[in-house]
Amino acid sequence: SSFILAVDRNAEEADFFRIKAWNSQAEAAGEHLGKGRRIAVEGSLRQDVYEKDGEERRAVSIVAKRLEYL
Repeated sequence: SSFILAVDRNAEEADFFRIKAWNSQAEAAGEHLGKGRRIAVEGSLRQDVYEKDGEERRAVSIVAKRLEYL
């Protein structure tokens, strides 16, 4: 399972990260997360390569090791 995490940079900008979680972490995320809910993520970066419209694309995601609901 995966979800998008928005991290505010300032009042007008945010960065968006795809978080990947499995098993009990994915279940807990489905139950506890919603827009505006604060969370801390510990994990590792993963670069995915895929093809879209005939072009190779890359996207970085975070594979969650631990999720903490704040």
